[in-house]
Amino acid sequence: MFFFLLVPLLYPLLRVYSALELSDIFWRLSILSIPLSRAAAAAAAAAAAGVHPTAAAATLAAAAAAAEVPAAAAAPGPERILAFKEELLLQLKRRHQSLQRQLGLQQQQKQHQQQQQPQEQQHQQHMPQPQQLLLVYRVLYGAAKLKMKFSEAPEIFSLVVEKACELLELSESPEGLGFRVLTPSQIVRIVWACAALQTPEATVFFKARERILGCIDSLAYEEIEVLLQVYEAVGMEDNQLTATLQQELQRIAPLARGTKISAPRRRNFKRKEKRVSMTDPIPSYSLAA
Repeated sequence: MFFFLLVPLLYPLLRVYSALELSDIFWRLSILSIPLSRAAAAAAAAAAAGVHPTAAAATLAAAAAAAEVPAAAAAPGPERILAFKEELLLQLKRRHQSLQRQLGLQQQQKQHQQQQQPQEQQHQQHMPQPQQLLLVYRVLYGAAKLKMKFSEAPEIFSLVVEKACELLELSESPEGLGFRVLTPSQIVRIVWACAALQTPEATVFFKARERILGCIDSLAYEEIEVLLQVYEAVGMEDNQLTATLQQELQRIAPLARGTKISAPRRRNFKRKEKRVSMTDPIPSYSLAA
């Protein structure tokens, strides 16, 4: 049954990639909480059974060839996981140059349009396309949920983080279109994802700071706790931001915390694979100078 759930996740690997299909690889695996170990094992079992033409068999065959594994079905668990993970990153790297060309053309089109249109319409020209926003949000948040790190594919993640900085620095237009770029919850998730990926770029955290101070009234109790943990983990000493977040945390604490009326559980829960959560501790690391 798990194999049939896995096939739709791996099916995009058989086609020519688009930007959204690349982000869906990370997004769907992270949302469904399917670890790479289980996904790789299920796909290897399908390949060993000779099920063709299936997405799992084709994917693991390509992954085994890329990782120089003798046989996907006979490979040990760690090697099978590594092959599956490398295949995902390989497809992203193949698309990297194409994405750069697309972004370059889009920037040229924006500059050309800004020269032709009046000054009061420039805010709308700066607004990103919905697909770009979806790509940045899904790749960063999905990769963080899969416990990936920036160092595994710096040439890919650096491009996505740079695009996230552009989205964060957009100011509000007179019509109020600025809030449609990134919602407060999306800002929190992007900041958490960059910290979980251990992004060395400090720009994204500085850009997010201004947006956080502007929408702090719209943040939930848990989201404020996540932001405090993130900025402490990256070592950014910002007394104004910390004081503002703590003050807002104290203000909404009586509304967020309720009285616990449940009794302690008599039997322990079954051991299951723990899902990655934004409330998990974030290890401290240093940002690039």
